Amino acid sequence: MKHKIICGHVLDVLKTLPDESVDTIITSPPYWKLRSYLPDNHPNKDKEIGQESTLDEYISHLLGVTRELKRVLKKTGVMFWNHDTNKQNLCDSMQNYRLVIRMIDEQGWLMPKKGPIIWFKPNHMHDSFKRGFTHSYEPVFMLVKDRKYWFDLDAVRVPHSEATKERCRYPVNAFGSFRVIGARLGKGIQKGAKQKEVNLNPLGKNPGDVWSISNQSFSGAHFAVFGERFVEPLIKVACPQWICKKCGKPRERIVVKKYIQFERQTQKKYLQMVKYSPTSILVTRSLPLIYTKDWTDCGCDAGWEAGIVLDPFAGSGTVGIVAEKLGRNSILIDLNKDYCEMACRGLKPLVAQKKLTGEESIIEKIGF
Repeated sequence: MKHKIICGHVLDVLKTLPDESVDTIITSPPYWKLRSYLPDNHPNKDKEIGQESTLDEYISHLLGVTRELKRVLKKTGVMFWNHDTNKQNLCDSMQNYRLVIRMIDEQGWLMPKKGPIIWFKPNHMHDSFKRGFTHSYEPVFMLVKDRKYWFDLDAVRVPHSEATKERCRYPVNAFGSFRVIGARLGKGIQKGAKQKEVNLNPLGKNPGDVWSISNQSFSGAHFAVFGERFVEPLIKVACPQWICKKCGKPRERIVVKKYIQFERQTQKKYLQMVKYSPTSILVTRSLPLIYTKDWTDCGCDAGWEAGIVLDPFAGSGTVGIVAEKLGRNSILIDLNKDYCEMACRGLKPLVAQKKLTGEESIIEKIGF
């Protein structure tokens, strides 16, 4: 793997990157008027985003950044933009939604779902605000350039709960209700309605858009640190592990659905084992099995390389650390030299560990 850690102003650095050169962007910009991440005597203190005198100036600066991010993101790429507000203000400025709406209206970004991912933090800090409720979540906006973006949902599916498995052991009426079909419904209109079988995806369920992940403790001098548990599914789902070195096309998972056939004498035992009712309407005595058969091949026969994930406000470098663990490349940008050193220190043990196994990872330091 290759990890570039670049110290410099985000706009200056982004302008040096080629068009459509990164597969995924995972980042969180400095929030307006929340805190400064640079010491008072820093030579680039006046360039720090988040310390602007007005909200319009802050949003204007970030729009310059997102314009460059859209340029360097591949057509198949996805950006996850974690942006909350300044909770210290009595009346919220809605800085995040104001920005994202302008990104969509003025720059052509697309939001391929109804709203942001809600990152709920179980270990959130309780505030003393008495005229409202404690703020316990942050929105994560998923934005793309094109509707045909690369997305491997099967890589992040989560196990079905036991309650769901139990509920889906029995057929439902044709309208989709989970109410039991049969005598227990009494004489209602639903009695005797058409039945349909409910088949759960064996690979797991869609994680949904409300994620409950605690903040990760961090010993370094940084106030806003991504947790690895938060970053990992984002990289898995949106940053390809194999991309053709010649045509640049990412491989896609080939999922196959086949049916397991079994003899009548083993039907009852097998159905019980996989949590289906022995009285199931599987008249063909078969059960669906979904699995990954292979990955697509563009046919270039030029070899594969891992995707690149970019964090333009890298901070402590969590995105790069998770990228290394998952076998992806990364580009980390930060204005603060101390944070760049911090990110480098976090990556070094992982890179050294890979060398012991014969694999090669490289850390390239630029500007510090």
